[in-house]
Amino acid sequence: MYNISMKSLKRIMPKCILFLILLFTGLFNIALCADSNLVYEQYFTSSINGEKIGYSFVEQKLTQYNNQNVILTHKHIQQQIKKFGLPVEIIQDINFYETTDLKPLRIEFSSKSADSKTTSYLDFSDNGKAFISAQNSNPKEIALTGNILFPCAIEKLFKEKNQAPIIEYTTIDPENNFRPVEIKATKDKDRYNISLSILPNVQNSQWRDIQGRVTKEYSSFLGIEQTLSTKDEAISTITDIFEKSKISTAGKISNIKSVKEITYKISLANFPSGSLPDFINSQRIIQIKNNTAYIKVKQRNYKDQVFKYPPKSKNVKTYLKPTLYLDYQDKEIELTTAKQLHNISKDSYKIAKTLANYVNKEIKTQPNKTKIKKASQTLTDKCGDKTDKTILLAAMLRKAHIPARIVVGVKYDTTPETSFNYHCWVVAKIGNEWSSLDESVFEQDLSTVDYIALADADFALNKPMDEQLIGYLDKLSKMKINFLDFSLVEAIAPSDIDNSVKLSDMGIFDYIKNAGLSADEIDYKKSSNDDRKFLQLSNITSQKYLNQAYNAYMKNDIDSSISNFEKAFDLTPINDDYSNIDYANKLSSLGLFTLAKSRLANISDYQIWENKIENLYKMYLPKVTPDANEEKICAGILSRTSYSVESLDLHDIENTFNNKYKKSDYINYVLARVYFVKKDDKKALRHINKAIAQNPNNYLYRILKANILASKQNYNAAVNELSALLERNINDRELAYGIKLHKYYMLSLKSKKPAERNYNLARFYLMSNQEERAKQLMLKNIETRRNLSDYNLLARVYFNSSDFANATQTYEKALTIKEKDITATEGLGNIAYIQHNYKKACEQYEKALSYNKKSDKLLLKIANCKRDMSDDKQALELYYQVLKLDPENFFAMYNITQLNKNDTEAKAIYKKILSINPNFAPAWLGLTRAALIEKNTFLARQYLLNMSHINNSNPVYYYYSGLIEIMDENYSYARRDFNTALQLNPNFTPARVELEKLR
Repeated sequence: MYNISMKSLKRIMPKCILFLILLFTGLFNIALCADSNLVYEQYFTSSINGEKIGYSFVEQKLTQYNNQNVILTHKHIQQQIKKFGLPVEIIQDINFYETTDLKPLRIEFSSKSADSKTTSYLDFSDNGKAFISAQNSNPKEIALTGNILFPCAIEKLFKEKNQAPIIEYTTIDPENNFRPVEIKATKDKDRYNISLSILPNVQNSQWRDIQGRVTKEYSSFLGIEQTLSTKDEAISTITDIFEKSKISTAGKISNIKSVKEITYKISLANFPSGSLPDFINSQRIIQIKNNTAYIKVKQRNYKDQVFKYPPKSKNVKTYLKPTLYLDYQDKEIELTTAKQLHNISKDSYKIAKTLANYVNKEIKTQPNKTKIKKASQTLTDKCGDKTDKTILLAAMLRKAHIPARIVVGVKYDTTPETSFNYHCWVVAKIGNEWSSLDESVFEQDLSTVDYIALADADFALNKPMDEQLIGYLDKLSKMKINFLDFSLVEAIAPSDIDNSVKLSDMGIFDYIKNAGLSADEIDYKKSSNDDRKFLQLSNITSQKYLNQAYNAYMKNDIDSSISNFEKAFDLTPINDDYSNIDYANKLSSLGLFTLAKSRLANISDYQIWENKIENLYKMYLPKVTPDANEEKICAGILSRTSYSVESLDLHDIENTFNNKYKKSDYINYVLARVYFVKKDDKKALRHINKAIAQNPNNYLYRILKANILASKQNYNAAVNELSALLERNINDRELAYGIKLHKYYMLSLKSKKPAERNYNLARFYLMSNQEERAKQLMLKNIETRRNLSDYNLLARVYFNSSDFANATQTYEKALTIKEKDITATEGLGNIAYIQHNYKKACEQYEKALSYNKKSDKLLLKIANCKRDMSDDKQALELYYQVLKLDPENFFAMYNITQLNKNDTEAKAIYKKILSINPNFAPAWLGLTRAALIEKNTFLARQYLLNMSHINNSNPVYYYYSGLIEIMDENYSYARRDFNTALQLNPNFTPARVELEKLR
């Protein structure tokens, strides 16, 4: 995958998945030849990394087309996952027509998804020409090279050459604009290894029987696997497991929160005795008899009590340990948890509630799925389904020294109908009791009567849970639940609601802090896997123009693309700086520089965005900007290098530019791209070198050169190019990460000594979250040599895998090689810190700092230790020292605002932070708060608008919007916003208070 650019790989990824499924479901290997009258049908189940994504089938028969006998191969692909009745699907149908002597006649292709539907055709004429047409469009002649084979011809080829070591042929990819695809099949014992021109250096394997029929297929690209299935097996994979898990009930309680105690009757065929969790103090099992369980659940009140922290850990040490899913040794979890505990009274109840509120507010809720994520991944993604968020909460509680376990069960609901639905939640040790805690409800009490725990889940253990989750859901679908009796608590009078909160004295900043916006939180906006995707615009019309613009670009209709982009941007708010930067970035990557600059001209706050604009110019914009006509020509060529390579005519392109490349770095770059995709590496390298000589600061030029050099297997030079880029101060962390990953892999390829190759490949695996592979390589290395770097890397692998005992031992071995090694010393400090031994961690960091007194990273870690030991004065001094060494360390900046509590100074610091990292959500909220205090609603709206692109599903966002509308006396809009906040979180008191004032 390293001889194509990362951006190109992202663009082709969705198409590659579909193409591999086309290939892997027997489209090109149907066991039927031209002289057969049989109807052949074959079904396959599709999955990615073990998760079922749909099915496909192939049908082939003799039929009539244009009054002649033909062979028709019909292919149907259906990728679909249902979530509570809502399908997410892509459906494709392809018809291949061949003559009886196996010449290609016609392909019919149709694709349908939620937001698009396409139909197109490819026809072959008698003279060998081919014509593409779409629905209601005129045919367009295209050039096809080589002998194109369709399904029956390919089947015959495999039968005739079934013992040949290599079988090569060219076919058509209907999904990718009928692109010719060169396929090379190499015999390897019981399988064929397939290489594809559309996706080089990806391992694809097919297993065939003696008739040449495919029995199994696998691709290393996303772990795609195709399994031969019966019709019932294949189609049955498309099921709504969450919908079928709903349990209907005849009874109904209008306000279940007012219930003090309730008894449930639960019936299930073959109810296993002793299967229900019996440790939850608010839930008591009365009896299990005749496959029926009787359970009493009580409401408990914790609000007026004080609970010791940390709680007694006797006999519960198992529920304080990290596990496969509760991987709280992850640094981001550790930092986030620590910040939530900062300045929180040491009370187990309050700490548990604070962490639950953080997960509720700051982690976006996605629809339920069967694939389960680790806690660290959910925190990184800032989103997850109910199960993912529950796992994260359990991990944070354990990190906070509160024993936690996860239970699976049901929750009572009356919307849209009365039923019990699958749910999972945390049971935490508060005082001497195990009490229920649900992150999905903000400010929920630690005991609820509308939850029934049915199993002590193994999410917390070190074993995969995906299939076990499906097992739980299957059991729920067969369960029956009824109410037996219940009693009510006293209703809460409206007068008990606190109506005294006002904007001037409610402490907006304190509320944000309590809602979970910690000092070390970084909410990066994840870049799309598809470069063409833009931020969603604010209304349907503008989004329609944006979609049309990119579709036109893909089809090489640059004029139409520019026109639609302009229409879309005319509807973009003028003060939406975040969107304008995003669009400028993506338009520049398309070569539409005039449009990109028009977006930058609309930036309203250069104090925040100046660095980002400067970085964008360095990364994308050429030194010599082409004129309007040249820009369109170049954009058209770039479009074809990405989406229609076969239409690139080198002779026409060379004549178009003539000698203009001598003065234009950008034209040289475009020519280099053309020659690269055409596999003329010599000319590609010549032109990219000229582009770099004319504009040495452009990141894209350097990355393309590294890819060209790697394609030539000149790994030394490729590594040097990437190293030179990494020596720069790249503000884009995701770009820097990708370059570093790319570099490590190339280093492994260029390494001539096995130990060096193992070391660099292990670094690549470690960055790719493949710790086990990295560990095996390093264990192999230390068997043959005693090397400091090997021991440090192996210790890091152990650390990432939560194996702190082996990590400690390995770092100590490294110190026997070099007593004053800074890496090993710091590593021991990291282990102590993650285990909350801040004093020991601080000692190790200080020792490491004595070896390198100018390390801002170590200073920051020492400052964090001081902060977590409540030595705020020393922590503050150290954060200022960090900034002297690294003026752009926004971790230190934000901690300073939290410790100083100076609103005037904080406002300037927030802007400085955002100039470095515009995705740091707390800084946008801080600026919004400052503008509200100053009663500057224009600025408040602007800051909140930018914040909306990071997270607009938080009730705080709508609460601020409502306060802005009140200041502007738009009371109907204020009511709308407060109601939206309450819809997102019914227990969000500030919004309820303000709404009451408007009634």
